[in-house]
Amino acid sequence: MAVAVNGDRAAAYLCDGSSVETWLQGSVTGDQVVLTGRDTAALIGTVSGATLSGTVVTSAGQAWLFSADEASPPAGIYEARTTIDGLATRIGWVVLPDGTQVGIQNVGGDRSPAPALDLEDATFTLGGAAREATPIDGADTVVGQ
Repeated sequence: MAVAVNGDRAAAYLCDGSSVETWLQGSVTGDQVVLTGRDTAALIGTVSGATLSGTVVTSAGQAWLFSADEASPPAGIYEARTTIDGLATRIGWVVLPDGTQVGIQNVGGDRSPAPALDLEDATFTLGGAAREATPIDGADTVVGQ
């Protein structure tokens, strides 16, 4: 999971690299972060220093406690939207501070592991073509698209 914050807005992406993913967005008020996603997906957390801790719930109702430390790029959330065989495709990645990445590609509702993301230029190869991903800023709209 990764959370991006921009002023009083935030966005998050949670995935297992296989089939479970949740996109969330919402607000930051003082030290409180409240994000929502589709169905019952939610994140409620508290910022203490450079650490955000709390609970995240997926749209399938799975809940986890979490603690995430502030990190610098290229760590963060990345997204790409494209079309594969006529199907709308959304790919999300979480990049951890050590460069480890996990992500899911959702092709017309079918989820599978995301292709590797080149952290030098945020590109990836899909269907034999080089494509670009976009870093997600906390102010970006990631839910309801």
